[in-house]
Amino acid sequence: MDLSGCFKAYDVRGRVPGELNTESVYRIGRAYADWLRPHRVAVGRDIRHSSRELTEALIRGLNDSGVNVVDIGLCGTECVYFATFSQALDGGIERAKSALEVGQLVSPCLGWRTGRRQRGGHLR
Repeated sequence: MDLSGCFKAYDVRGRVPGELNTESVYRIGRAYADWLRPHRVAVGRDIRHSSRELTEALIRGLNDSGVNVVDIGLCGTECVYFATFSQALDGGIERAKSALEVGQLVSPCLGWRTGRRQRGGHLR
């Protein structure tokens, strides 16, 4: 499965279910965990029909990688950012609709500790 076309500068976008489906989103969860090594991550979703199934696959991928997930349920992206920083989590992922183009996106954010570690241990 080639997902290289789905990875953008700030998010992951693809058509549901052609590119983003339960298998690919599970693998994205595993890759996120492998790359960032977070301990706790917030996960939220929008109201679309496929959101629950896709976030369940994402959470399964994160859990299978040893990540504790705070499932904040139905919410907007701003709620994932708020949960990530107010709860001092290592990151957050929202399953949301792209406003810029046809298709869907999974939008990751980094918590302070995880983002700091990825930047070499200090803020830039």
